[in-house]
Amino acid sequence: LQQISEMRVGVLNKDSASICTAQSCSVWFNELHMKGPLTRRGTAFKVAGDFEVPNWMTLGGKWREVDRRFETLTTVVTNRDEEIQSGYMNFSRLRFLPMSFDLSRTETRTPDVSLTGLSNLVSILEEGKTVHWTGNARGTLSLPRKMPALGLGFSRDRNELNGLDRIDDKKSYSASTNYALPWQGRILPTNVGLRYGLSHNQIRFGDISGTNVARLISGNDNRLETTQEYEVRMNFAPWRGTTWNPSYSLIQVEEERTTLNADLSETIEEYDKSLSQTVGFNSRLQLTDWFIPNLNYSITTLENNLVNLSTTSVLRRGEIKNVTRNSSSEVSLATAFQQIWPGSKLLRTLNVSSSYRLEDGDLWENVENGLDSKTALWIRSPLDPKNPSARRLQQTLRDTLNLIFRWSPFQAYRFTRRLSPFQTLSLADTFTQSTERKDVTGSASKTITTNSPDLVATLNQVETLFFSESWMANSQANARFSQRETETIGAALREENNLGFDLRFLAWDRYSTNLTYNTRGSEDTDLRAGVRTQRTSAQDFSTQSTFDSGIWRLTPRLDYQTNESQDGTGRFTAKGTILTPSLIARADLSLPSGLRIPFLNRTLSLTNRFILNSTLKFERKRSPVAQTDNSDTASLDFSGDYEVAQNLRLTLAGGISRLWHKFLKQEDFLAYNFATTLTFQF
Repeated sequence: LQQISEMRVGVLNKDSASICTAQSCSVWFNELHMKGPLTRRGTAFKVAGDFEVPNWMTLGGKWREVDRRFETLTTVVTNRDEEIQSGYMNFSRLRFLPMSFDLSRTETRTPDVSLTGLSNLVSILEEGKTVHWTGNARGTLSLPRKMPALGLGFSRDRNELNGLDRIDDKKSYSASTNYALPWQGRILPTNVGLRYGLSHNQIRFGDISGTNVARLISGNDNRLETTQEYEVRMNFAPWRGTTWNPSYSLIQVEEERTTLNADLSETIEEYDKSLSQTVGFNSRLQLTDWFIPNLNYSITTLENNLVNLSTTSVLRRGEIKNVTRNSSSEVSLATAFQQIWPGSKLLRTLNVSSSYRLEDGDLWENVENGLDSKTALWIRSPLDPKNPSARRLQQTLRDTLNLIFRWSPFQAYRFTRRLSPFQTLSLADTFTQSTERKDVTGSASKTITTNSPDLVATLNQVETLFFSESWMANSQANARFSQRETETIGAALREENNLGFDLRFLAWDRYSTNLTYNTRGSEDTDLRAGVRTQRTSAQDFSTQSTFDSGIWRLTPRLDYQTNESQDGTGRFTAKGTILTPSLIARADLSLPSGLRIPFLNRTLSLTNRFILNSTLKFERKRSPVAQTDNSDTASLDFSGDYEVAQNLRLTLAGGISRLWHKFLKQEDFLAYNFATTLTFQF
């Protein structure tokens, strides 16, 4: 039915004479429907087994077959036959060389999905008959006398695509070791990790014979891709508290391509295809008990050779390449002033974290393959390609200075009872300055972003300062202030500021109350014209109080927001207020009981837990600028959970919403929704 795009109904007159005229008869068509449900019968088989030979091995296997008509509720891809055979063996008899093996074979038969239209999740590579083999062999060789353990591995992935007359065959070999040296010395590493990997990935098409003409299709070249992977990691500890951990990894990919010429002769090409290198280190340098800087650096270089050429290209495959480099470096220092001046009460709690970070990246195209980018480990020194068409597409250099201060200045001092809250005063400030220089195809820009101050002050037990202990307790006051300036040199300037306060306390040992106020503003300036282009400001206030009343937990809340925006001429582009009172109610009731089961002399435990959440809200919007922002909206949402037992839960949810627009009556609406869910847990 998915392939039927149109149905036509009418009267076919095989005679030339007219059956009737428009006045004498008519045809009525009511509906078209299936007479009965579509029934598909499918079969599936599965056999599995696991065995153990004590002190020798464990092994097992599985066979599974599913035909194209078999479906389950979770079946993703249908309309194909599938047969899966797999087995495994873990051999543990040799303690110095435990080994594990696994092998699987999957055969699928998929019809042409363009004709059946029953699945859009099948790739064209999977049409027809495909046989997929996967196998793995792994082992760990443990040598005596503190020699390093050697991990060995082999895997093969073979895919036979009969519909395309193509075979994909990948063989991978790997060896790795991680060795903790038994000898100690300042210049010797404490640990060495090595890894080597080799893989051959072959794509091969069948020989030309009879109907096997896949080899004649443009682009269907036989290819052999060879990948070599190297990885080295070391850990050094030259003296107490100091570490240096360098690492290096390299992945090189080469390819051999056999191209079929017009006269059916073959041309073999060998070329570099890609390269990936990562060089880096991280270190911790302890010079004194309090001066312990951390340093790290990492750079990743990616090379991608141009191997897919047009028929008119005069280049050879792999002759030119694109080079992408990304690096990051950082030096950081955490300073606790208590370690520098342990006798100072004022500076005892002052902690400063500082860092300077470099983040660089560039992209080059049309670089000759002979250029060695592996040794170009500093992006701020450009590459030196000899190819006249080579160029740097983009470069980004970013420097970031970050300072974080945390201080409780009066914690070590004693105050009178009325002033004792100042002992809890906590200050936190952050200074950040980032300088970013960009060059995109010769177009340079420089942006400086400064965050200062970004201050947060916290004070506890505020009720003591205001003589409010009789009705207020557990209070905490927070104040926030921040400024941000973003300047694109010679182009634009944006200034932002934020100020906020909030107060939390428990009133009359019952009402958990929260008061919040925030104000924000920004200003944009065009530095080229020397004029202000935009100014915005916004304020919001909210208050809420939570308390219990019987089985209910109630939270009445009030929110008020105002915002405005002006362009460079002072004209308001946006202005409005939003007032939102609301009430949140929650009830949680448990009535555990039991249900006696007849004839079994057993009792089924029932949880009988009811959880109800509901929100009643009214929102009033007013704006003298935007006509659409003048409306009143009332809404009620609820969700109820009834937990019958630990594995059975019924959920009911719904809501209703009504909007009245002050000017545009066509915008008025009434909306409601209802949903239910029954959950079984096994």
